[in-house]
Amino acid sequence: MGLLREMTEDPQQKQDVLIRLLDVYLRWPNAEKVRDLVHNRLLEGDMEPNDIIAGSIDRYFSAGTDANLVLKQLRTIEIEDRPMWQKQIENWTEQFNQLQKAEAEPNEPNQPTENKDGETGPIENKEE
Repeated sequence: MGLLREMTEDPQQKQDVLIRLLDVYLRWPNAEKVRDLVHNRLLEGDMEPNDIIAGSIDRYFSAGTDANLVLKQLRTIEIEDRPMWQKQIENWTEQFNQLQKAEAEPNEPNQPTENKDGETGPIENKEE
């Protein structure tokens, strides 16, 4: 990644290369490469919520993908003085936990119930 980014002096082109690499790594998915890319980006400074890298990762997580592997790798990044990054990781972890909890909860309308004949079965919405 460093070599590709060093090939240009233009900050916008460097940003474009970074985003394209991240997109490739997320689609692959190669969680370790995602972690390395994000870590290198964090060496340059903190990552605000509106950062293009954070936005790409957020869209990946929101697309219904299995975010567990990527999130686990991102959580292994140890870097000091990056409070906005730490907050972003906390937000993604909370979103992931809420999604896991929602998927694990039973769907209440389909719970068996006893009908007037004493038989059990799903709740039916029939007018009699």
